Amino acid sequence: MKKITFWSMIMLMSVALPTMVACGSDDEEEEETFDTSKVSLFREKTKTIEGNVISAVSGNEFVALVEKNVITGNHVGSTVVTVNERFQIPVEVIPLYYVVDDPVTDWGVSISVVKSRQKQGTIAKETANGISYENCGDADQLAYLFEDGKLYSAAFLVPTSKTSSFTSYLTERYAFYPGQFSDYTFLGMNAYSLEDATTIVALSVYSTKYLLCMYMPASRYKESSSSSAMKIARKHFNMED
Repeated sequence: MKKITFWSMIMLMSVALPTMVACGSDDEEEEETFDTSKVSLFREKTKTIEGNVISAVSGNEFVALVEKNVITGNHVGSTVVTVNERFQIPVEVIPLYYVVDDPVTDWGVSISVVKSRQKQGTIAKETANGISYENCGDADQLAYLFEDGKLYSAAFLVPTSKTSSFTSYLTERYAFYPGQFSDYTFLGMNAYSLEDATTIVALSVYSTKYLLCMYMPASRYKESSSSSAMKIARKHFNMED
């Protein structure tokens, strides 16, 4: 048998080694990356996630839903879509209707906090139990009502000529509450179920000239009838000193 010399072995290895390294690199797949730039879209509009999407989960399906590799805007707000359990894509559903600034709905805050956050309109009246503003965008009046110094309701007076745009404004932000009542133009909540909602909003006829748009905590709404809920809202525009 012919002996394999040291130099022969070196020569064989020099030929085989590049082949072995090449094979190894082919077996190792490069990890796919995704564009994690912020996605902005209107309600009911979509955005496709490019790449090999194995899984995609929305942090808040009320704001945006993701199915397979398609993001759909549901309601105005912000959330994060996690792709393949690692990559996070910020998603913002932006409003199309700018009829008024959103009212303060952090239930339980004080009058001073509301005044610091309410930038639109001018103060028309202030008492120990409430504060009202005039000329708030498409709304003639905005009022906040307080109980024991804590915010528990807010309401707009909206000209009936703004019914269409104001309803669209609400629809961008709130889901229709399934138990509609005949005296409401719109009844909605900021979640898909009453159990998950924190705010209820109702738009109804106030007079021949105005609609009343009322906001209140979901917890208070659950404890009251629809008629008593509207009575709470009407107090905003009949505050006593």
